[in-house]
Amino acid sequence: MLQNTSKKLLTGLVMLTSTTVLAACGANETPTTPTPEESVSSSMSVTSSQSQADKTNESSSAVSSDQSQSNPTEESSSQGIENKDYKISLEQAIDIYNKTYPDTTIKSISFDLDDGYYQYEVEGFNQSEEMELNIDAMSGDILEKERETENTQNKTELDLTNLISPQEAMSAALKEIGSGYVEEWELETKLGKTYYEVEIENIENGDHDVDVYIDSKTGEVIDKD
Repeated sequence: MLQNTSKKLLTGLVMLTSTTVLAACGANETPTTPTPEESVSSSMSVTSSQSQADKTNESSSAVSSDQSQSNPTEESSSQGIENKDYKISLEQAIDIYNKTYPDTTIKSISFDLDDGYYQYEVEGFNQSEEMELNIDAMSGDILEKERETENTQNKTELDLTNLISPQEAMSAALKEIGSGYVEEWELETKLGKTYYEVEIENIENGDHDVDVYIDSKTGEVIDKD
């Protein structure tokens, strides 16, 4: 009887030990490794999301590119000298010329973009010489000056009284043509009349130049060619 009791105790101890070992194994069990099919599916999902994002970015870039080129007329118009602000006005340019060449007469004034500078070119004369002065429209600096002996008997003086502004003359010329931008303007005198000659790059006419002549007192269109 004592022998049977010992066997039962031994059997119970073995079973208890087995249960403890199995429990410990269960606690230390590592997470299940995903199957190859699951890994491929996950990778395809990420790739699909990235592709969709790339397509969206490409679409946004295309829209941005289209918008930047949506209005070539406006882009061309921004090249014109009529759209710029200049620190030196026409009146100031005339004063600079008169201080540089006192006791002379102005025969013409022009304005354009030349050698990277927006500049006034003022030409004048006295009894035996011709003068030319180029003035930076942004700083008032003298960019170039020239003086030479010349027969000036047939030179004509500009009438600089009661002038409309260059901006008014350019606006009148652009309104007359209806498109394009101003490349340059010039004040000159013919047949005793002082006028603005405004040169317009005409976009709708195959980028051909059109000269519009504006009365320097009234702003009326005199002629165009």
